[in-house]
Amino acid sequence: MTSESPAQIETEMMEVFTTSMPEGKETVVETAEQLPPLTYVDFYPRCLGTKFAGEPQYADFQSVVEEANQWLRSMPQFVVVKCETVESKLNAADFKADFDNSFCHISSNGKNVYLKGLRLWLRPQGETPAPVQQLAYMTVLPDHTNNNLVSTLAAVAATISLRVAPDNVLPSFDSLPTMLQKLSRHLQQKPLPGKILTVETVTFKVMETASLEKINTENCLGWESGRTTRMYVCGIRLFYEQGQPAFEQIGYHDEVPDIAQDHENFMHRVRFAPFSSIVSKAAHWLQGQQNIRAVNFQSLTFKAERPGGMGPYLIETTQSGFAEAPSLLETRYIKILRIFYVKDQKSENSSLYSSVHLTTRLFVPARPAGAGFESRSKTAQRIISWLTATGVPVLSAETVRYAVDKDSEGTGVKEDRSDSVATTSAGQQYVTCVRLFFPCEFQEPPPEVVPQTAEDQWGWGCVIA
Repeated sequence: MTSESPAQIETEMMEVFTTSMPEGKETVVETAEQLPPLTYVDFYPRCLGTKFAGEPQYADFQSVVEEANQWLRSMPQFVVVKCETVESKLNAADFKADFDNSFCHISSNGKNVYLKGLRLWLRPQGETPAPVQQLAYMTVLPDHTNNNLVSTLAAVAATISLRVAPDNVLPSFDSLPTMLQKLSRHLQQKPLPGKILTVETVTFKVMETASLEKINTENCLGWESGRTTRMYVCGIRLFYEQGQPAFEQIGYHDEVPDIAQDHENFMHRVRFAPFSSIVSKAAHWLQGQQNIRAVNFQSLTFKAERPGGMGPYLIETTQSGFAEAPSLLETRYIKILRIFYVKDQKSENSSLYSSVHLTTRLFVPARPAGAGFESRSKTAQRIISWLTATGVPVLSAETVRYAVDKDSEGTGVKEDRSDSVATTSAGQQYVTCVRLFFPCEFQEPPPEVVPQTAEDQWGWGCVIA
């Protein structure tokens, strides 16, 4: 099988292009030539009313997907290439949200409220229009080794102290490989009625202090307090296009940063390789794979643990849970790259990625001197201009949050650093960015070639809530 150029790969592999419509404007059907190459649209659950103390009640995640399907039926000029669970922070006082705000502050003392939604990454239809897509999904949580997750968590909730993290319970959950093995056996018996579009890791809170929470993956509204101990589990959510069963099996590959660390006297010195080196290692792995189709490139954050607080740092990415507890001590977090893929033994091109040289670029919201960060929609405009100027094909995209020092110069984002340090007893500031992955090298265009897009043109991050 001969290798293919990035241009040829673009027509076969997952393409992502990002734009959207100005919020509040009517949808206009455009031709493929008029549409921007990249688009995303966000869907958030509708508020159904209020409960006790004015807390709002939102529709479930299934209703969000149903609304997205309705939108797709009205917009046949677009093709979904990726689905992504996204999250926005609400005002804890009145539960209002600014979905276009790229900056958020996570309180260490007050109540932090979040609302989950669905982001569709889209591209224009090709020359041969495909049928309108209709989406479905499945959410999978890790089992507990004693086969009774609820009773186990209840026992932990009854004994946990206010400031002690239940780390001893976390290894008792199924690891990610075990969870995928069980999912594969399930799909062999009950194949999905369609083709997988995206597989992602999604986090769910299962306990806070001594309060055991009902594990409901359909719930879109969540809250937490920085003053309490919290426990989370990491599940898998897969989205698929409804149709004939494709009999696909899911796999994954993690790349973590190399660590250089040594002891000198009583000092422990450590240095983590940059994120760009992680991508380089992933590129080498991807080129050697056969009969797979990558369905997600997802950067995830894990704790770097030191056993006993004295040993070398270790990064455990297969554990399906973690805990956060208030502490004056610093915690080090590490960013990794996870590639989900499906195995396709019937692929006509068994070495689809042999000529792919995986690269990436992070688009951080601009921050004019003396001002706050630009909105998410304005960042989307800049991405469109950049893609139009470079013409580089896009392999995948993700929405990713980065810690930021608001008092620093520039954006305050350390774009290529794979590690960060935080104190859970102090508030944290974050900015929402977009990371694009490409199948080839690219050149940055001159600033004058990437003009700012007029606000009334396509390019806004459209939010439907």
